[in-house]
Amino acid sequence: MNKTKLFKYLLSAVICIVLVGASIWAGKGIFKYSIFNTHDGNYHIARGYDAIQSLKEGEFPLRWAGSLNYYCGVPVFNFYYPLLYYLIFLVDLIFKDVFYSIKIILFVSLLLDAFGFYLWAKEETKKVFPALAGALVYIFAPYRFTLIFVRGSPEYMAYAILPFVLFLFCKAINSEGKKFIVYSFLASVMGAILTVSHNFAAMFLMPLILLYLIVKIITKKLPVRKIWILAFSFLGAIMMGSFFTGPAILEQKFT
Repeated sequence: MNKTKLFKYLLSAVICIVLVGASIWAGKGIFKYSIFNTHDGNYHIARGYDAIQSLKEGEFPLRWAGSLNYYCGVPVFNFYYPLLYYLIFLVDLIFKDVFYSIKIILFVSLLLDAFGFYLWAKEETKKVFPALAGALVYIFAPYRFTLIFVRGSPEYMAYAILPFVLFLFCKAINSEGKKFIVYSFLASVMGAILTVSHNFAAMFLMPLILLYLIVKIITKKLPVRKIWILAFSFLGAIMMGSFFTGPAILEQKFT
């Protein structure tokens, strides 16, 4: 192994340590108490318990919360960002504790913030240290702490997913052949996950992603074939998430 490759490996290891360390520092309050009070925390706990039971009973996708509303039931999962509750179910399979499952999801979102933004910024700038600085600023943005420790809003998941959507679209635009198709598909899947992470966040983040693609198409002067595939990729993200967004929009009048 030559010195250049060794330096790159060491630099990558140091960056990983810095990003993990920053995530641990940012999320150190998550595991400090058995549970901490937030504006929406109690609702997520109650819905999390119901989601676990509903999914175990074979309800998929989540629609009806049978144990809520004094066991009369309510179609809460039709209208409230289901990604959190699917994740609670999956993590609870391992830890068997809803409180701890929510904490794990909160902490992993911070890790995804750090690494997602770093990957995207590095792909955009082709520079390591500006990307690292951007990732640290992103993870320590005060609004994120408000979402996690004050509001308890799953909006934090949307901001953890967003950098990966941008990174995959950027990789697609910078790639050719089969790699372009693969990255476009992965960007579409990640965009679909974004649409079910939080209603309001998706409403303004998806147009921003579209604006990002338009700017990249113009500045990179992409061929028509690539433009069509990127357009289908973006629309595919919306369509894959429509199992939630469709009923959420169309069935409002029935509640």
